[in-house]
Amino acid sequence: MTSDPPRPRPPLTSSAIACVIEDREALGYFYGQYSRPKLVARTDSSTRPWATIVGGKRGWPTQRYLANVGYHERLASFWLTPSKRDELVELLDSMVVDVTSIDPVRIVEEDESDYSGEMTTVGHRALAIAIKPDTLSREKGVGVVVACKALLAKHGIDDVECLIREAECFSSAGPPKFEELAPVEHFYSAHVRIPTTSTLGTSITTTSTPDTEGTRGFYVASESSGKLYFLTCRHVVLPCNSAKENVEYKYTEGSQSRIGVVQPTPTALKLSRTRANEEIKDLSEYRNRHGVWLSHVGNFAAL
Repeated sequence: MTSDPPRPRPPLTSSAIACVIEDREALGYFYGQYSRPKLVARTDSSTRPWATIVGGKRGWPTQRYLANVGYHERLASFWLTPSKRDELVELLDSMVVDVTSIDPVRIVEEDESDYSGEMTTVGHRALAIAIKPDTLSREKGVGVVVACKALLAKHGIDDVECLIREAECFSSAGPPKFEELAPVEHFYSAHVRIPTTSTLGTSITTTSTPDTEGTRGFYVASESSGKLYFLTCRHVVLPCNSAKENVEYKYTEGSQSRIGVVQPTPTALKLSRTRANEEIKDLSEYRNRHGVWLSHVGNFAAL
């Protein structure tokens, strides 16, 4: 039995003018992504047309998803330079693009070239721009991605594509969490103590925004001072409701007011107290039930 030779793959980056995509590509490009966002435009649509990349394993569409961008020195330099990032944002604003997020990513494609079951993955880097649904046509989207790629090329980045997808962006910080379901076994009191410990993932809030809760992240240690710090997302301690509030914050003595972080949060503390009282009540009932049972056993043994 012979297998078909692997189909030739198009180049991973493009220099040709992008073309307007069709409905099937818009709906099926991110088949492997859990949320299945709708594609609007991509700069490599001419050199890597949909017909050459649509075939997946055994008749299914190619699974394609966003992954960590990996090491790319020039892209990192562009992304970490505020003036260059601002240039990109100003370009998108000038073209009236309702952006929700901009992410340097690696687009990974899974492929099974034969029926041996062995999977191969290929990928290329791209600047993934997310917009609010139904705010940009595919025809206008082509002009946007071409302009963005030209901006990257201006800064010496000629091996990164640009694409636009429809996707909303939500902050992970929000109102106090709803009460969690109590575990089946009430005799283990870990869930009562955890909110007051330094465990990863516990809820925190700030003194200035007590109605907004977030999550304590992992720890990092300073090599110079030896101090231990924990990381959290910016929006947890610095909620941002407008572009004017999205400014750099750097605390030094006497420069800006200190942000007080509170743990446990008022909601978590209230839940811990409620659960602790439930634990005490359950343990008391358990002791009473078994005390009665043991007294019956003792009476039976005395007969």
